[in-house]
Amino acid sequence: MNSRKVLTLSLLVTLAGCGSQNPAPSNAPAVQSSASAASAPAETSVFHHGGCTIDIVKVCKTFIDQPEFTYNGDQYTWERFQETSSRHPDVEIWMRYPDNSVLADIQCHVDAQNRKVDWARLLPNPPLTDKSWDFAKSKRWCQEDSPDYSSWADYWRSGITQQ
Repeated sequence: MNSRKVLTLSLLVTLAGCGSQNPAPSNAPAVQSSASAASAPAETSVFHHGGCTIDIVKVCKTFIDQPEFTYNGDQYTWERFQETSSRHPDVEIWMRYPDNSVLADIQCHVDAQNRKVDWARLLPNPPLTDKSWDFAKSKRWCQEDSPDYSSWADYWRSGITQQ
């Protein structure tokens, strides 16, 4: 009789353990995780300061929309860049003061096949300061002054910056 009680108790413990491993389905939506960096956007791409708004995704777009651009010391057309880069390269671009010191450093995650910017992130160094915002305003880089971001295209064409 004792062995029968032990067997019953063991069976109950086993069933209880299996039951806790299979909880009832919930009505909460499933969260999908993605291993792709392309689907990991930056926290924000829009920055505001003192009446100046800059969307760095649009800044990246003006860079890749150039007929030719310099990156890592090499001159590229878009076709050459597509052929020699991965599908989703991270392109780092720098905005510079006239003395060539770096004003801002932006990482652009590009879809090279479709010539678009998936996301962009402002890298922490150098940090944006009142001086950098004043310079941006003087160059008419603010969305308020250049809604189509043409002032950025002018900046890239000027040759002031070499990536």
